[in-house]
Formats: sequence, structure tokens, C-alpha cells
Amino acid sequence: MGSVINNILHYHKPVRNRLVQFLMKGITLFKRILFLTVVTLFFSFPVKGATHVIVNMSVPNSSVSTHTLSRIYAMQLKSWNSGETIKVFMLPSKHKIHREFSRKQLRMPTHQLDRLWNRLTFTGTGRTPVVVKSESEMLEKIRSTPGAIGYVSGNLPLKGVKVLESGQNHE
Repeated sequence: MGSVINNILHYHKPVRNRLVQFLMKGITLFKRILFLTVVTLFFSFPVKGATHVIVNMSVPNSSVSTHTLSRIYAMQLKSWNSGETIKVFMLPSKHKIHREFSRKQLRMPTHQLDRLWNRLTFTGTGRTPVVVKSESEMLEKIRSTPGAIGYVSGNLPLKGVKVLESGQNHE
């Protein structure tokens, strides 16, 4: 529960500011605990439209940890446990869904990812993810590319791809 509150306080500045104001007003301990419980529950449940990590059906994994997902998108992990090469797809850096994915799934700001990928490109030491223009193109690429990984919003039908469970406790 503590990590959920830390995530809320780290990624949701308006919530953090409101929480501090609330706690400083001399509200009773019971009301403080009740408020924190409600806030924690509100941010703990999946939101309709939240991003989903998707992979090609050939990928044997059914879940992925936040750490592993970050290593995949940092281009540090090059193959799945089965030995199959990982092919990474992403939406453009300015895309709303990419920003949400980066912040919530990778726990990394988009500018940090961009800087990492630029370094790989300019030094010639690595490859960068394949950028697709839309979620529908992302779905099509993931469906048709063995070993592929990507992400989409929860608003699309996810036929022909596998949705990975992701987070701290997976894998």
C-alpha cells in the first residue's frame, strides 16, 4: 500500500498538493486515514482506457515485471526467455498514449527514454524501437511480427495479440 501512495504522490502532483493541504488543516486522524484509503483505492484499480502491454502470439510470456519492461524499452533486453528476438514498437514520443505508457508502465519520463534512444542512435551502439503512427498500425505490427511487443489504450479490441499482465509483482 505504501508503494501505491508513493506512486500517487510522485506522479500526480495536483493530488499530492491537495493531500498536503488537506492534512495540514487539522482534520482528525480518522478522516485523514479515510481520505488516504479512498485515494489509494481510486488509483489502484485499472482505469478504462489505461494502456495495455501487448505481444505477438508467439511470445510465451503471460506477464512482465516493470523492471523487465523498462529494460526492453531501454533496448537492454534483446530476447525473450525462449530465445526469440524482441522487436519493440512504440507510438511517437508526443503521443498521449505513449506518455501515459511511459509514465505508468515504465515509470520513466518520456524525455528520459528519448535521450536514451538518441544516445543509442548517435553513437551507433544499438537499435531503437520501431515508431508506428497509430494504435491500429501498432496492433497490426504486433500481430504480424514474431517476438513483437508494444502497447495500446484499453479502448481497442485486442484480437490476435496477447495482453501481458504488467507491474511490480509479475514475472
